[in-house]
Amino acid sequence: MPPWIMQGIRCVALSGGLLLPDIVNADIIKCSFTEPFITTSYDTALKRLAVTYDVEQRQRIHDRISMRELRPGAFELRGADGQVLLRVERTCRGSDGMSDRVYPYSAQWIPQKLHGGCTSTGMTKC
Repeated sequence: MPPWIMQGIRCVALSGGLLLPDIVNADIIKCSFTEPFITTSYDTALKRLAVTYDVEQRQRIHDRISMRELRPGAFELRGADGQVLLRVERTCRGSDGMSDRVYPYSAQWIPQKLHGGCTSTGMTKC
């Protein structure tokens, strides 16, 4: 393939990547919630959401999860049935509700109406 075509492909790929928020390009998005203690972990490559119920010591796996951007820096995860499971927004004010830790992302776990904080592979601090 001629070098000028490869250069054009690289420019298109780079410009497309710059339009998406940081978290959409992340590999793993982890969120923590309290009362009850729940941890979610979304793998963007596998489109899989693992939900760990810490007190009950059980885990539920949701496959075929879709990610939908709501606006720059905010998105939601939907189950295979189309129901919203998780909303995340980059606020630098996320909280798990118990610790003093400030997460880069705030989150809502929709099934149980919980608020929490999240990190991503590319962003662990503000």
